[in-house]
Amino acid sequence: MTIDEPKAPRIEDDALIIETQTTTEVYDAKYLVSALLVFVGKSLSYGLHQVDEQHDRHNRDDDHKRYGVNGSRQSRCESDKQRGR
Repeated sequence: MTIDEPKAPRIEDDALIIETQTTTEVYDAKYLVSALLVFVGKSLSYGLHQVDEQHDRHNRDDDHKRYGVNGSRQSRCESDKQRGR
């Protein structure tokens, strides 16, 4: 079995055409825009997820500093009393 070498992709009208020696694939503009939007959406979602994780980690570290390692409600109340809150 041999793998067909792709020819250079080209754009005709509102379609992207990708050809090999045996097949031709045509992608219309709506498909390409949809694929781009999905890609950008996933990238943004991944980036926001990373920011949320960093924010959660920062808040968790702050809680550990303020209230001790376990961060339980009881230890928070005791810490607040000690600090005069």
